[in-house]
Amino acid sequence: MELNIDDPRKASRDVLQQLGANRFAHNEPFIRQLVREIKSHPLCAHPVLKALRGGAFDRRALAEMHLDFRFGGVDVFTDAILSAQFQTREFEARLGRPAKMAGRFLIMLNILDEFGYLAGPSRSGYYRGHPALSHPILFDDVIDMLDRSHEIREGFQPSNEARELRACFEGAFGNMLQLMALLAVTEEEAQIYSPPMRQAARKAGLDVDDGYYMVHGCSTDEDTTAADDLHQNDVLHILMCTLDASEHGPLREAVQKSCELWNRFWHAQLRRVTRS
Repeated sequence: MELNIDDPRKASRDVLQQLGANRFAHNEPFIRQLVREIKSHPLCAHPVLKALRGGAFDRRALAEMHLDFRFGGVDVFTDAILSAQFQTREFEARLGRPAKMAGRFLIMLNILDEFGYLAGPSRSGYYRGHPALSHPILFDDVIDMLDRSHEIREGFQPSNEARELRACFEGAFGNMLQLMALLAVTEEEAQIYSPPMRQAARKAGLDVDDGYYMVHGCSTDEDTTAADDLHQNDVLHILMCTLDASEHGPLREAVQKSCELWNRFWHAQLRRVTRS
């Protein structure tokens, strides 16, 4: 059998859609509506966005915001993706083993991105990448530029909102539906908040022309190598092809909870500006 191996994203999506054609037809309108609800949530128009763009965060507030973001999101996000990949084991009972592997294959594209692999073969014809390019390490590089030592990082007291966000991630590790909801919302958050965060960092004197802020945002941004929109669409496609009708209500609840947790997190960051 001859396979097209030049477009793994399309190949994975095609396998899932073929195996879950009936589910896809039923779930697509629901997922499209759910996306509209995410995009209309107050999270996507939070006043902190204006504060970030306008340089309202001084270096102290910016450092605290980054440390909070590290605790509530960055530290746990790669664990969540790996957990989601494991939870695709549910798809075998629903649609067969090829569906499980196609789901894992699709999520792997996000894992490779997060872990510091790069597209294209190396000079030796093997994979390209380096652990120093993984997103958590790149984020720590930003904190280095903010002069926050290891001791300060380890002694930092995160906000209650960051603790709630992290607890939600960790509590979802064993639940495919909750994980997918969190991933879909967090990828939306990354698309909306990464550019203003980059602007805030630049206004504070940080070099943001490389590293973490160059790999977050939308794939349509020609100044970055970001792909958060593609990763979000992968999650949504998986849901369209695999959801049971009975899961619509729980998924909507999980999405709403995820949006609200991120919204509260950004409320906490805005307070860092208003109290200074």
